Amino acid sequence: MVLAHRAASRAGTAAAVAGATVAALLFTAGTATAEIGTTAKYDGSVDGTRGSVWLKVPVEGKPGAFEWRHPVTNLKKLKADGDVVKVYCIDLATKIKAASEYREGSWSDSWLNDSDKTRRINWVLNNSYPKIGDLDSLAGAAGIAKGQLDVPEAVAAAQAAIWHYSNGAQLPGKNQQGDKQAAEILKLYTYLTGAKNTGLEEPKPSLRLEPNAAQGAPGDQPIGPLKVATNAAGPVTVKVKGQAPEGVSLVGKDGKPVADAKNGTELYAKVAAGTAAGKLEVTAETKTAISIGRVFVGKDRKDTQTLISAGASEVKASAKGSFTWAPQPKPVPGATSEIDCAQGGLVVTLTNTGKAPADFQVGDTKVTVPADGTKKQVVKVAEDTDYTVKVTGPEGFEKTFAGKRDCETPPPVVDEEVPTPNQPAEDQEEQPATTAPQPSPSGPSLAETGGSGSNNGLLAGIAGGLLLAGGGAVFLVKRRAGGNRAV
Repeated sequence: MVLAHRAASRAGTAAAVAGATVAALLFTAGTATAEIGTTAKYDGSVDGTRGSVWLKVPVEGKPGAFEWRHPVTNLKKLKADGDVVKVYCIDLATKIKAASEYREGSWSDSWLNDSDKTRRINWVLNNSYPKIGDLDSLAGAAGIAKGQLDVPEAVAAAQAAIWHYSNGAQLPGKNQQGDKQAAEILKLYTYLTGAKNTGLEEPKPSLRLEPNAAQGAPGDQPIGPLKVATNAAGPVTVKVKGQAPEGVSLVGKDGKPVADAKNGTELYAKVAAGTAAGKLEVTAETKTAISIGRVFVGKDRKDTQTLISAGASEVKASAKGSFTWAPQPKPVPGATSEIDCAQGGLVVTLTNTGKAPADFQVGDTKVTVPADGTKKQVVKVAEDTDYTVKVTGPEGFEKTFAGKRDCETPPPVVDEEVPTPNQPAEDQEEQPATTAPQPSPSGPSLAETGGSGSNNGLLAGIAGGLLLAGGGAVFLVKRRAGGNRAV
């Protein structure tokens, strides 16, 4: 028989959406490790997209071994200031925590890194639903007859193709019981993972300032630049936070005051000679689409499933930056950091825009940065480990970077029992924990048959009630067996 994904779609969508948490975009431009363009919260699945597939997934540490999985497939949602970012999962082995906070990141910030696999996932996203909204056009590319492909099937094929590259999953024609995979899903999956998938490069971020800080000295030379990086077609509004100190202004490369910018615009701080040491903070804001293929990771590196953008939704994006200066020829220290999965830890970028060398202490390591120089120091961080790295430098400079390295997907959970064709698909969202009532430690034991405190009649009644309740619980467990384990 053909697996009943359409029935699963109708039955499961309402329940998945009902439990979602609606949240607003947090308009902070960065965290301790990076300045970012968009942050959002997980908001459940997209209505009408639910289906399921049967997969063969490799077992880590056992070459040639695999397990059968039956995961739910659906488009998921992130909520950003009322706008929706549609996303797919790129981490089959990790559950999604309800209402988790996410932040936009680069490919190197995810456990997949910037690799051939990630480029092929990006090709899948740009050649499948919802980017290709015309299902007949998508069906034609995959050799499927017109009118024979529906949304749940298109989503299931795309998600299975993504898991093929992210987790090594295979979509067989039949499951272990010999039941056929839906033909439309199989054909579209074959097309998306076939020879035409040559990969696509990483898309631009929604908005960020690169770098997010610049230091210098008052005088004729402006301090900077901070460069605007965005995919926005429209203008980016840039402004000074609060009141600029006297003799200080925000200017462009031409030295003129600037209020509107675009991708590639360079921002500088013009600081008159003799100005007391200080700081100028700036913000950039725009309304832009989140590019397909942008990765979203758990904010503050919390353990939750990594997601990737599938729909170019428009959201409000913002970024922050700053300029600092000192009036005398001396070191002007600065530091930023970012997890780099490829280098195995936290990369701390030390800057010195002063006219004298700057001596830094990065954890237990001393680093000297020459005048007008930059150095990078890699602090190794083990996988799934919280880190706190303190950086100190001249002029009382001190900064602490904290977070968690989460670059690798954990190994898939191996089922103790082989799933059967009628077993419900595994939901990807983590189920809330339940706590069963515990017997009173001070009451008499049901095993007692006499002696002080015994009441045989009462105990017999309790035992009978427990037997009835136990029978009902067994019935419920049998009905729910295998259907609540989330991926």
